[in-house]
Amino acid sequence: MTFLAVNRACADSLTKPRLVTKQFGQQCTSYNPVGDTNIDFVLQYASGNPIMYVDVEQCVSTPTRRQTWGQLKTRYR
Repeated sequence: MTFLAVNRACADSLTKPRLVTKQFGQQCTSYNPVGDTNIDFVLQYASGNPIMYVDVEQCVSTPTRRQTWGQLKTRYR
């Protein structure tokens, strides 16, 4: 994620955006890409796995293909 701007309400160290992690980490699940290397988040930072989600605004209309749940499951097995 890249923060393009921070408003005044989030500018100090108490209210700025921070990474939220699970209480217990599971290795080989979350990675931090650094250059050409993927670093295991739990091992490197001694924390839980990140909990990430974002709200985004769509700039370009992207067409979607409707499929059944079974078709979708077979694609990602």
